Amino acid sequence: MSPIPQGQREWRRRTPPAHLSAASLASFFRLLHSARVRRNLADFPSAVLDPHAIQAITADDFIANTIELDPSEAILALRRVRERFKNPALGIAALIHKSESQGLLQVATFMDEYQSFL
Repeated sequence: MSPIPQGQREWRRRTPPAHLSAASLASFFRLLHSARVRRNLADFPSAVLDPHAIQAITADDFIANTIELDPSEAILALRRVRERFKNPALGIAALIHKSESQGLLQVATFMDEYQSFL
C-alpha cells in the first residue's frame, strides 16, 4: 500500500464519518453558528442574542427545520427511532402522541402525514 500524500491525509482527517447525512450536518452547523435550542425561550431575549447573530429556537422548530432539509432521510431516521423501542414496542400512534406530549407538534404533524412510511 502506498503512503497517503500529506494533503490527502489532512483532508481525510477532517472528513466527517459517512453516516452523517447532509441534513444532519447542515442542521448541526446551523445550530452551532446561529441558534441555540432551548425549552424556555424567555431566558434568552432576542435583544441580547441579536447583536451576536444568535437565534434561540425551540426543539420542535429545530427538528422541523432539520426534517425540511431532507424529508426522506428524516422518515428513515424516525423509523429507526421507533424501531429501537423494543420492550415495550412503540407503535406509530404512540410515538406521535409522545412527540405531542413533549411539545414537538410540528414533528408530530410530519409523522402523522407519513405514518405509512414509519
